[in-house]
Amino acid sequence: GVRLGETVVSAVSLNVNQAERVNVERGCSLPDPCDSGPCPPSSYCSDDWDSYSCSCDPGYYGDSCTDVCSLNPCEHQSACTRKPSSSHGYTCDCASSYFGQYCENKIDQPCPKGWWGHPMCGPCHCHTELGFDLDCNKTTGACRCKENHYRPAGSAICFPCDCFPTGSVSRTCGPESGQCQCKPGVIGQRCDRCDNPFAEVSHSGCEVIYDSCPRAMEAEIWWPRTKFGLPAAVPCPRGSVGTAIRHCDEHKGWLPPNLFNCTSSAFAPLKSFADELWQNLSLLDSGRARRLASQLSNATLHTPALYGSDVTVAYRLTQRLLEHESAQRGFQLTATQDVHFTENLFRVGSAILAPDTRAHWELIQQREGGTALLLRHYEGYANALAQNMRATYLSPFTIATANIVVSIDRLDKMNFAGARLPRYESLRGAQPADLDTSVTLPDSVFAPPESKGAQLPDSAPEEVNRTALRTRRHPAQGGQEAVASVIIYHSLAPLLPQNYDPDKRSLRVPKRPIINTPVVSITVHDGEEMQGALDGPVTVQFRLVNTDERSKPICVFWNHSIPIGGAGAWSAKGCEVVFRNHTHISCQCSHMTSFAVLMDVSRRENGEILPLKLVTVSAVGVTL
Repeated sequence: GVRLGETVVSAVSLNVNQAERVNVERGCSLPDPCDSGPCPPSSYCSDDWDSYSCSCDPGYYGDSCTDVCSLNPCEHQSACTRKPSSSHGYTCDCASSYFGQYCENKIDQPCPKGWWGHPMCGPCHCHTELGFDLDCNKTTGACRCKENHYRPAGSAICFPCDCFPTGSVSRTCGPESGQCQCKPGVIGQRCDRCDNPFAEVSHSGCEVIYDSCPRAMEAEIWWPRTKFGLPAAVPCPRGSVGTAIRHCDEHKGWLPPNLFNCTSSAFAPLKSFADELWQNLSLLDSGRARRLASQLSNATLHTPALYGSDVTVAYRLTQRLLEHESAQRGFQLTATQDVHFTENLFRVGSAILAPDTRAHWELIQQREGGTALLLRHYEGYANALAQNMRATYLSPFTIATANIVVSIDRLDKMNFAGARLPRYESLRGAQPADLDTSVTLPDSVFAPPESKGAQLPDSAPEEVNRTALRTRRHPAQGGQEAVASVIIYHSLAPLLPQNYDPDKRSLRVPKRPIINTPVVSITVHDGEEMQGALDGPVTVQFRLVNTDERSKPICVFWNHSIPIGGAGAWSAKGCEVVFRNHTHISCQCSHMTSFAVLMDVSRRENGEILPLKLVTVSAVGVTL
């Protein structure tokens, strides 16, 4: 053995002459196997202690290290030239009409890069910002994806392969699927995960980690290796700010990540102002409201998937905007100064009330008003527009978004024969998928005062009774026009709190309750808001969301005055079912507010019995 002892930090190398020799004898040596020259020409020999290995020089291949140019790998009669400095040790000198490493690609037309055509060349018009190559097909002008990009069928964009280097064989992927070529045991489109939740991607495949959750990719984030029972806190995904949290469980491995506090880059500039408004540190005016609504609309338009913080920011700002505008009168309304203001507000509402935001709303509604309060503010804003339409010369309109349809229309009281709203036929552009859900106003809604009873039905809700006592003017006294507002929320019902009127005389809640229709808000203004009891009931026709395993329909409305969690609850006072079939239900209500249809998730109706997958019957007899 040889004892080298200790060395100073600055020592560059060890001096064997200064080493202490212990049980060492001279004369022990091995011959160099490369001395006999066992390797072929154009190669070099490596001494592997008790054997040797041969490695060919660049440009030479095979057991005999044959000159690759003698095999002529170049296509289309191109010349092969040895070039040791190149990556392969040789190059192919292509003819003028071919290109590529082996001259395998034919140049269709002699146009320069980025141009195509014959006999005249024109620009390719390929959008590199969408992932396309600057160059295009020289004959057809068709664009192609950049290298290491893919384009799904029907897509107008090329996406980067983004193969995980550790788990993939190469950087290329399937031209349509985007699937990278993975190493054995590695899965995922980008080869960035293992099928075992406790395994980690390594250079040799998947390696099991026994005391921690492995380093893993989830939600566009690389989560670090984390000990069991501890959380991992990392920056939010690219394009957002904030901190993402994920817990490591000893039995389940990684739990789902929590990205609620992430804020998309489009919402980040709005977050600080939302906090100021929420804390009443800033005030709104018409100019600021106009800019804010436009910024919110743009932010939701350019953010494909909203984080919890995005929904919170948009909800708080929209609530303050609606609150501010509902208190304005006449030309102080921002809608009179910006033709896109109302559309922007409802497009924001449509985005944050989308079905995929349900998990976010469940957390938001644990600490603040949430969707029920937003519904009330949208009702208030529609009321403000309707009340001021005549004074401000606002034109009737119908706006259709992905999840909300809003319509405000003028009605001729003197010759009113009933009306069905919204007027879908007047919509321009894309039509909503549901053209059946609508409101039918009776021809008696503007009947003279002497024909109207003074008594309100006992079933009318308290908040309706308070406003129903207002005196409505005779058509001859209050002008010839009234204004109706209708808002249809196609995705709101599952997002509202599952609160129901505790008074069993007005609502018997099914065992498995579910709102199975859109939510429809209705108000009519005849000088002042008419939300009291009506002489002729309003008819609301609904198209059911689901037609299978839904029974026992109950017409309900959202009563904001029921003190359950400060948000209100569903009630059935003053409403009844008047028509139903397999796909549609019609309700008649003696007042105006926000309506829907409550149903039971079952087939137990008209003697029909729920199917059971397994029934076990046990009998025990005892004889004394």
